[in-house]
Amino acid sequence: MYMANRNISTLDAGVPVLSMHAPFETVSKLDCYETYKGMKAVFQANEGVS
Repeated sequence: MYMANRNISTLDAGVPVLSMHAPFETVSKLDCYETYKGMKAVFQANEGVS
């Protein structure tokens, strides 16, 4: 939010968290793995870009 307000291109993406800011946060194993696969694809796609 703060970066976007300064006209800096941003992407807000992450794993959904149940009970965020609680003593015990919970994430789905599948959500975590799918986020990993998505981020891996993004970085691999950017390797060829110069």
